[in-house]
Formats: sequence, structure tokens, C-alpha cells
Amino acid sequence: MQTLKGTQVEFLQRYFQLLDSMNEGFDYLMQIPDLEHSDMANTLYGDLVHAFQQLHEGHRQMMLIFDDLELHLFENLVELMTKWFDHFIDKRELLSNQVIPVFREWKCSMEQLIQPYIVH
Repeated sequence: MQTLKGTQVEFLQRYFQLLDSMNEGFDYLMQIPDLEHSDMANTLYGDLVHAFQQLHEGHRQMMLIFDDLELHLFENLVELMTKWFDHFIDKRELLSNQVIPVFREWKCSMEQLIQPYIVH
């Protein structure tokens, strides 16, 4: 395990915290009764999309820290998330059967990668 600079550790801590916040966002989204017609659901989903953009922007720095960083799951997840905007999709089914399981799998793999560097 390499020794990281303080700024790199801070970056990993923020990335880790963003993953947790996104997980909470997905949990909250699933509690909204009518996803299809809810302004709150659309706003929250937009916030999650923005969070994914932030993660994506951080991947360049992640690649400098981790030589073996795999982003296939992340790319698949982003592709799944675009289906939200399809008018003929069941949003609850999309989230519960596709987006959230892939997100949690990817989140777990990223946490396993990051945790050794941020736990003292």
C-alpha cells in the first residue's frame, strides 16, 4: 500500500462520504410513493445525477492513486441511470432491480479500495 499525501487522503474521504450520501439519496427516493409523477423524485434524481458527475470528475485523480482502478461498473451504472428519462419505463422497477443493486455493488468495491487509506 502506497503512502498518500494529505490532500489525496482528504479527496478519498470526500469521495467515500459522497458514496454514503448517494446511498441515502437512493433510499429516500425509494420511499417516495409516486415516482412517476413526483417533482421531489425528479429533483432528487437530478441531485444524484449531479453527484455522479462529481464522482466522474474525481476519477482522474483516483487513477493517479490506484493503478488498477476499474470503472466498468460505474460506466454501466451511468448508462442505466439514463433510462430514468425514458417515458415508457417503470421508474421504481428501474431503481429497485437495476440501478440500486449495481450502485451498491460498485459502492462496495470502491469502499474496499478506499477504506485502507482513510481508516486510521
